[in-house]
Amino acid sequence: MPRNHGNYYPNAGTHSQPEIREAVERFRSLPADKRAELPLLWWLLQDSTQAFKASKIDSRYTAHSPGKQSCASCDFIYLSLRWNKYICSQIEGEVAPAGWCRLWERSTADPYTET
Repeated sequence: MPRNHGNYYPNAGTHSQPEIREAVERFRSLPADKRAELPLLWWLLQDSTQAFKASKIDSRYTAHSPGKQSCASCDFIYLSLRWNKYICSQIEGEVAPAGWCRLWERSTADPYTET
C-alpha cells in the first residue's frame, strides 16, 4: 500500500516541536487500517499536548469540587477512548468528573448546568 493511503500525512510534523514529531512518527507506525479510523489531530490531542497544558497546581485542580461546578459539567472534559480515562483539554493528566479547577466553563452540551 502506498504511504499516502490510510491517513499517512507525509508532511505533518515537519516543522513542529520534537514531542509532536515523535507523536506523528508513532501515528505513522500504526497499521493503515488504524490510521484510517483515527484522524491525526485526534491522535495528537490525545498523545502529545501535555506539555502545552496548564499544570494541576496552576489551575488549582482539586479531585472534589468545593461547590456546584465540577469537571463533569465543564466544557473541557472528555473521555479518552484510548485509555478509558477522563482528560481535560486545558490541564495535564487524568481528571475526575467530581473534580474542579479555576478554568471551569459550563458545558455547552448541558444547558441545565448551574454556574
